[in-house]
Amino acid sequence: MPTERLRIGEVRRRTAAELEALWRADFDALVTTAIADAEGKAGRVTAETLRSQEWIEDWQDALTWAESELSSAMERMEYESDPRLERNRVRLKRTRRALGASRSLLNQRRKARNSHINARQMNARLTAQSWLCRHHEGEAQEVRRGLLRKAGLPEVSPLRAEDSTDALGSIERCVRAGLLEAEITPDVEKLIALRGADFRNAVADDVSDQKARREGLRHPLLLRRWYAALVELQEMTRQTARGHADGQLPALDVDELHSMSQQEARKVLNARRFFRACQQRRVEWKLVVRRVHHEVVKAEQQVEEPWSQARAEAQRVIVERYPEQYQAVLKVLAPYCGLSGRLDVGLFGAPVRGQVKEEVLDALESGTWRKFL
Repeated sequence: MPTERLRIGEVRRRTAAELEALWRADFDALVTTAIADAEGKAGRVTAETLRSQEWIEDWQDALTWAESELSSAMERMEYESDPRLERNRVRLKRTRRALGASRSLLNQRRKARNSHINARQMNARLTAQSWLCRHHEGEAQEVRRGLLRKAGLPEVSPLRAEDSTDALGSIERCVRAGLLEAEITPDVEKLIALRGADFRNAVADDVSDQKARREGLRHPLLLRRWYAALVELQEMTRQTARGHADGQLPALDVDELHSMSQQEARKVLNARRFFRACQQRRVEWKLVVRRVHHEVVKAEQQVEEPWSQARAEAQRVIVERYPEQYQAVLKVLAPYCGLSGRLDVGLFGAPVRGQVKEEVLDALESGTWRKFL
């Protein structure tokens, strides 16, 4: 652990490698670097490192915490008529601008990462195969079952035998199946054993002390309880903090604070800081869930590969059995394809896709599909 706290003015003098070592050891160092970058005091290489694939989510996490702490600090300064108020107002504005930029960049990268899913949906041939198999569903399923029997596999993969309706369910299922590396340390065991107020108090301690994050709370099997405790803590604090149910805090009424005793005013200021810290932890929770679920999807795809191959092979068999129907469906899709031969997202958005699919399935059902040829 670093012996001295990193200062904003020192960031530019450090190499990226030195800073990364500090970030891994001390979250405060990452927060300081993020603020320095927001103020244009970090240097190009450091800025690029913060925005790298490895650090971008941690950069956003640090900015979220910085925005929370600066907001609370400014409220205390305003109440106390602290002369540093205006300087920190500028710093908060720049931090919020950087936070918005981090969110935009992360969203862009997530869209790019998920583009392969859209690519499959916009593949005209795969779409035609899928719709044809939807019409011949019983026959396609029989082909698929035969292929799986031949391979010595059950009809349903072990993963699909246990239903899950959300990302957390998928994560918990993969941990139980041993598909996700998630060591249950002694601290995780202690947290799992905690109940009610004891667990909530552990979460409250984690919220209150940013330097002493309790990593066990980020364990995949505790994500659901961690979030529930954060929501509960925020609700318990909301009235004193003058907060809204959606997690937002209205502007501080300084006149109201001055009408209170100093003790009561401090209580409100501390509650608002804690309320914001809970909100920051909820943002962090989303990042952790996305990160873990991304690993879950990759693990599940590997396990599901034999069943996916059987499904794809069944579709090819149906196409071979009904080649004219397949060509008819391709004819329907042709006007929606761009120059690349793929379905154009501008021409074939969700409403149009649903309407065309219904028209195709109705024609296949009624036997009037030849009109498309």
